[in-house]
Formats: sequence, structure tokens, C-alpha cells
Amino acid sequence: MKILTKIVNILLVVAAFVVVVPQVPGYQAVKREDLGFDEGLSSKDAALYAFPGKILITQVEAPNTAMESDPESWIDLLYYYYITRLGFGDLPYTYLVDKSGTVYEGRSNYEGVVPELLDAEGAVLIGYLSNGADVTSAAADSINELVEEVSYKYGITRENVEAVDLEVSQQTAEGELSKLEYKSTDSMFADELDQILSKVTYSDRENLSFKAAVSEVSFEEKVPIGGKLTVKFKLKNDGDTPWFTLNDFVYVVTSSNEDSQFAVNGEWDSFDTPTHVEGKTVLPGESVDIEFQMAANTMPGEYSESFKFSRTGGKDLQGGEFEVKFTIEQGDVQLIEITETETGNLNVRKDPNLGAQVVGQVDSGAIFVVKESQNNWYKIEYEPGADGWVIGRYIKRL
Repeated sequence: MKILTKIVNILLVVAAFVVVVPQVPGYQAVKREDLGFDEGLSSKDAALYAFPGKILITQVEAPNTAMESDPESWIDLLYYYYITRLGFGDLPYTYLVDKSGTVYEGRSNYEGVVPELLDAEGAVLIGYLSNGADVTSAAADSINELVEEVSYKYGITRENVEAVDLEVSQQTAEGELSKLEYKSTDSMFADELDQILSKVTYSDRENLSFKAAVSEVSFEEKVPIGGKLTVKFKLKNDGDTPWFTLNDFVYVVTSSNEDSQFAVNGEWDSFDTPTHVEGKTVLPGESVDIEFQMAANTMPGEYSESFKFSRTGGKDLQGGEFEVKFTIEQGDVQLIEITETETGNLNVRKDPNLGAQVVGQVDSGAIFVVKESQNNWYKIEYEPGADGWVIGRYIKRL
């Protein structure tokens, strides 16, 4: 009985860590480049990216039922219609599925391109090519597999997958993009789709692999104590998934995930994070220029600090770790160290007397360059661009 109980407990633990892994798709896929579009019509400059947070599925009807037997011509017509008649930058659909279950790549570039949808916060839009409300069994299987794939990659759960109706809500002037509005639908198609979606295996966490590569790293190899060294480098997206930094920042962090003694207070994001990339999408193969400073506020000597990259939530990027090695030189400056106090820190005052206004605090053990001294008071730069005075009672001259 004890052995059986132990086996059951082990199985429960294993079950808790089971990861949903999608099977190899069974549907036939047609690449966009095989559809023969005139790519000169689409606008790559109009592409906007955001981390996909929902899957929207809509029915696409043809002008006549005869087109259902020639889906590629139908898609070609949609491509020209959306761009030349409605003023879109491209097809709004990420994927299209025909009645035979064939899946066609729609909009160019990567998943996460936000089509001209109002309030699209990152959506994958799937269109079902059919004039009838029913969904064929072949199409149902393909939609099931397609939704499962997208859910697995981005962690999109059932409540963020829905059937919608689309309508042009804003057709703008020439040279500007029109907008699509989507609304939930309770049509027969939605009822059919609900049955399909109930059989999908969803993932509640993303399963993406982000890779980085660092090049052209530069920094001062020698820096005077109390000074700063500037670190510059290029960070390349070395994987095959865009970095959606509009809502999923890429952070530069210490490799140890611990506070750095070289952090620049008020400039670094935190004491273990010098800076981050946000507000842009870095596509595979693209690079961004990154720059931050490190403060040389410690004893003269040789030092190093290693850095890596992580995403929102602390998920590390593969590769890209680099090291900064430098020497702190004392030169002819006077150094002081803040000794132990009753509170662990020391008040910094506006003027060199105990009645002066407290403008800040410094920690015991911190080292500073003396800018001026007066009657056993020492003037220091206690934070970037801010000077103040500390009393000599808690000072050790170095």
C-alpha cells in the first residue's frame, strides 16, 4: 500500500508539470509566396506588432458560390480588394482556411502584425472561406489544429478565442489606412465554431524561444574613481520570433540577478537592471543600439560585471551574455567611506551644519570622492547631479 501511494504521489507531481506539446499539423499549408500576390501593392511600413493576446475567427463570404471551388483566386481577389478598394496595407487575415481544410498564410511577415483592427492589442485573425454557415469536418480539423498551435506559442486561453463579425468602420482619405471593427457574433457559424473550439487543447503559458546576440561592445577600460564608464553595444534578435517590446520589454540585467555595485542611482531601472528596450518591435535579424553607464564609486582596482538579457517576468533570452572589464584609478582625488551608523545610513545636508536641510541619505560602506571639505564636513555627489554635505564623525578617509 505504501508503494502504491508513493507511485500515485509521483504521478501527481509529474502530472503537475505536464506541458502541452502540439502535434505536427495534419493540414495542408500554402505559403504566402506561393499565392503569387503583387507584393508591390502591400505596405510593409503599415505593419504594427504587438504580442498576440487573442485569436479572432470570422467567416469570409465570396461574391458568388462558384469561387468556393477556386480558393486561391478568391484569396487573390480579397488581397486586391482590401488594398485597392478599402485602403488597407495588406490582407487583414493572418490565416485563411478553405472548406477542404487547406490553410493559407495571409498577411505578410510575422504573427503579431496587428491588422487594421480597432482595439487590436495583438490579435491573430483567422478567416474561414465559405458562403455557408456550416463548417466542414476537414475545415474544423484544420481550425482546431491552427488554434492549438497559436495557443501553444502565445499562451492564448479559450476565453480569448472568439467568433467575430468584421465591418469597415472608418474608410479614410487616400494615403491613410482604413479601419476594421470586430464584434462578437451569435450566428450559426459561431455555434459551429464553438463546438470546434471546445475540443482544442489550450495552453495557459507561452512557449516561445527568444535568442539574442551581442556585437560591437565598447566601454572605457580605465576610469577615474568617482567617474562613470559608458557601455555601448548592438543587441540582435538572433531567433525567429519578433521581440514585441511594446508590451514585453527586453531588459539588460546582471548575470547574477543581484544588485551591482556599479549601478547608477536614478539612471538604472533598478540596481540589477541598467536599462531595457521598449516601444519597438525587433524583428528576427534586426539589431538595436543600447547604451548605459556604470559608476566607478568603489576602491581603485580591477573589476568586472557580466550582463545578460531577460523579458518581462524574468524569462531569460538565450545567448547574448557579455562581460565588462575595467580598472578604477584613484588619481589625485580624496576618497572617503561612510562608516557604520545607528541607522545604517547617513544624512546628507544642504549646507555644512547640523541645522541644514536634509537633502538625501547615503548608505554605510559607500565610497565617495570629496569635492570640498569644511570644518569636518565633506561635500560629495550623493546622487547623479546632486551635491550635499556629510559630517566627518561618520567618515573614514581612504
